[in-house]
Amino acid sequence: MVIAIGGIALWHVLRTPWLLHKEVLGAGGGTGDVHWGHGLFGMVVLAGVLGGGGLYARGQLAKPIKPVMTPPYVEPKNSLRKRTLGLANDLNIFLTERWSRRPPGHGGDATKYDQATLDLYMKLYKNRMVGTLQELQDKGLDTGLLAAPGGASSRFLLPDEIRQFRDLAYHLDEKGNVVRF
Repeated sequence: MVIAIGGIALWHVLRTPWLLHKEVLGAGGGTGDVHWGHGLFGMVVLAGVLGGGGLYARGQLAKPIKPVMTPPYVEPKNSLRKRTLGLANDLNIFLTERWSRRPPGHGGDATKYDQATLDLYMKLYKNRMVGTLQELQDKGLDTGLLAAPGGASSRFLLPDEIRQFRDLAYHLDEKGNVVRF
């Protein structure tokens, strides 16, 4: 808008001496006397407009320009979503490793091995699992049977339950807000 108005003003300043010249030389007559000051005045106005515009532009372009885009949000390493996914991955690796070394059959050595697996889970993962489930419940997510009395607090989770636990992480955005689908 300002550029358009400035352009119109500049056009009129440049056109005025030409109109005066046309009036003097025109057949329609005129005063015939045009003082040389009119031309000088036009040049002074033109120099003022160009000089002022240049100073204004230099002042505006010298200012630092704010970035147009804000820097992307970086999810903290200890966000609830990352902790939930990390715990689900750790549990998956733990159970896969334990199941691959389980003695065949039922009873005897297999029962002792299963009890050792449960003891290891209780020692290494129970507190993290119960705490993470509580945080997910505090956010308003339905943890279902995972947080029930016979769930993660009293036994290790099965692969399908680990998948359900991992799915809870996908209901959180990078800032920890609940996302409803």
